[in-house]
Order: sequence, then structure tokens, then C-alpha cells
Amino acid sequence: MELLLQRYETSPDGTWGRLQLGDAELETLEPPWHNNKPYLSCVPGGTYHLVAHTSLRFPDTWALVGPSVSHHKSTKPRYACCFHMGNIVADTSGCILVGLRREGDTLYRSGTAMQMLRRRLGAGKHVLMIVPDPNLKDEEEEAMDGIFGDKSWYQSMTAWGLML
Repeated sequence: MELLLQRYETSPDGTWGRLQLGDAELETLEPPWHNNKPYLSCVPGGTYHLVAHTSLRFPDTWALVGPSVSHHKSTKPRYACCFHMGNIVADTSGCILVGLRREGDTLYRSGTAMQMLRRRLGAGKHVLMIVPDPNLKDEEEEAMDGIFGDKSWYQSMTAWGLML
């Protein structure tokens, strides 16, 4: 399944987006952009493979694997960036929280949203495209250029018709 995460707002309190799951939509919350620093920053825009992940803290979820993110500790700057439950940005250390609705700086019905995500994805191969918040486009583009060494990531997003 192909998933689309369109970010729409970034503030010091977090990065908000909408995750498209076919005909369903979930709200997302991540930390603000901090130049892709592990545990502090939202995940950079781009294309990621979703890999089944489970741990005691976050069972039955998916980890993002892409240019700057790996499933397990490696030479990439970040690892184990997952979807999981949470209500406020303090509930995440660089992962993506899911919920059914947002009010102010709070994400609600996160457990229900996580159950929906599990049902919709199930087993199989999945790809996630994260479209950057247009307000942070320049900062994220600079970081992505540094990761890829060129604009190949931009060409991939343009081919999907996702660059603004």
C-alpha cells in the first residue's frame, strides 16, 4: 500500500500532518524540524519503506527506512522512527504519532487511530511519502540535499506530483 503524509503546519509545539490510508485519513504529530537531529526532529520529507517493527514499548507497528533513517542502529543518522500512540509532542522522540482528531496542540483517539493503521496495513509491503510543510520547504530541502548529495529526492517527489 502507498501512504501519503502531507504536513500542513509546523510550530515550536510540533509538526502536524494528515496521513492518507486509502479512503481514510489520520492526523499526525511529530516534533518540530531540528535539522534531522535524532530524537529531536521530525523525519525529513521523502519516500520511505515501512518495515514491520515491534518492541516492548511499541508493539506491532512499522519503522521507516529511507535515506537518513534505518530500522536498526547503523551508519544512518537516525533509526527506529516508528508510528505509535501519543497525544502531545512530548510523547515522541522523533517518531510519528497518529490520532483521529486534533484540538490545539493535542492529538486525540490515538489508540483507535493506531488500531485503524494496523487493520489497514496488515502484512505486506508499504511505502510512505512524506510531503514537507510548505513553510519549511527550504530548510528541509537543504537537509535532504545533504543526505542525498543531489536533488534525486526532489525528482522522486515531483514525479508523484507532490512538490508545491
